Amino acid sequence: DLCISSMIVFNAITIGVQSNYMIQHLAEDVPEAFTMLERVFCAIFSLELFLRILVYGGRFFLMPEWRWNVFDTFIVGMQLAEEILLAAG
Repeated sequence: DLCISSMIVFNAITIGVQSNYMIQHLAEDVPEAFTMLERVFCAIFSLELFLRILVYGGRFFLMPEWRWNVFDTFIVGMQLAEEILLAAG
């Protein structure tokens, strides 16, 4: 949990830095470093979700924390959808 929590905080900081950069450089494309970081975070969060679903199986959405699991699944799903759509052009 500490590792993933750290990744969430680092991701939030990265989003803030990227937003600040893009506001100051409106006419520019997103730098490749930000794009790569987004993909790394997407891979980390997708792997973490996959492993949790693998470990808990059908109980994943029936556990006491099921609301957080649904939220996590939604957020990771949106992140994956964004990456797929960007890759598709």
